[in-house]
Amino acid sequence: MTYKDRLKPWVIVMLIPPCRWEDKWRFVNRSDAEEFLKILRRGSERTYKLVSISEYSKLSIASR
Repeated sequence: MTYKDRLKPWVIVMLIPPCRWEDKWRFVNRSDAEEFLKILRRGSERTYKLVSISEYSKLSIASR
């Protein structure tokens, strides 16, 4: 895990069809990320997901 990953371990990812996840926003606190995710879901038809940085690396590998 890089230094940058340790600073902001929570990532909001966006699904880009057909099956690719792209990280969009990183957060230090999970609660901040959850609140921002609520705002995103309210105003958008896109699919967003909150994951930890370790889960994101698994998503990245799986979508390749």
